[in-house]
Amino acid sequence: PPGASAEAIGRKLAAEGLVRHPVVFRFLVRSRELGGQLKAGEYALEGPLSLEGILTLLARGDVVRNEITIPEGRTLKEAAALLAAQGIAPAGFLELARDPRLIRDLDPEAADLEGYLFPDTYEIPLTADPAAALARRMVQRFREVIGPEQQRIVAKELTVRQVVILAS
Repeated sequence: PPGASAEAIGRKLAAEGLVRHPVVFRFLVRSRELGGQLKAGEYALEGPLSLEGILTLLARGDVVRNEITIPEGRTLKEAAALLAAQGIAPAGFLELARDPRLIRDLDPEAADLEGYLFPDTYEIPLTADPAAALARRMVQRFREVIGPEQQRIVAKELTVRQVVILAS
């Protein structure tokens, strides 16, 4: 997990049967001066791995990539179904997607985030609620894409809401 100490990582690896002694792992991390360089994330550690090999993987950040593609034109329910198909409970996604506060500054009339969740391929974060984190990232991506177009939208005397409606 993010912010885990070398000792905590060693205990976790020992609990998973990947290292025999967490203290030896912690000593190796310190001797290699890698304390702050171990990357948080989900790892697939398979086969016979040496302690040195495990440490190298954690320092490089060779994490499992959990990606999802939300194609253009998908409704909130369809996007939630894509999450469910990947084994991620979509409740947090739907809850956040039904709350327009994330885009209130762009569209004060919005009833939800429909149209403001940018279709793309996203890495699903390993958080307490990955589906809600995905919804926030999709809105952030929408803002990144629409940002450079703001002047043109204003010049054409349109609102962001009108552009979203036209795009759909």
